[in-house]
Amino acid sequence: MRVLYGKFTDYLKEKLQHEEILVGYINEALE
Repeated sequence: MRVLYGKFTDYLKEKLQHEEILVGYINEALE
């Protein structure tokens, strides 16, 4: 799961400018 999550966050960083906001939102959702 961690590897998949890492690849997903890398994808967000490549595709989106607001990756920090989105990753933070995802982290809150997972918690």
